[in-house]
Amino acid sequence: MNLPSWYKAYCTPAKIYFTIAVIVSIIQLFSVPIFMVFVNFLFAIIWTCILGWLCKKGFSSVSWFLVLFPYVVMLMQSLIRAA
Repeated sequence: MNLPSWYKAYCTPAKIYFTIAVIVSIIQLFSVPIFMVFVNFLFAIIWTCILGWLCKKGFSSVSWFLVLFPYVVMLMQSLIRAA
């Protein structure tokens, strides 16, 4: 599959975050006002650039932390509520 060159230039955490953000934005098209989808997608683009910048500066572990931390917290909350 031919991916755009700007996408290939980003590190793995930025790619994962951007891919998830695109999927969420598509799902949001059916449930929230279009303006909110636009705002969320704009935030995703900015955050992806920040994650890519962190990787280029040698802070890929920080980038991974910023990508995974919200999901770890949500998982912990779900496990606590289920108990």
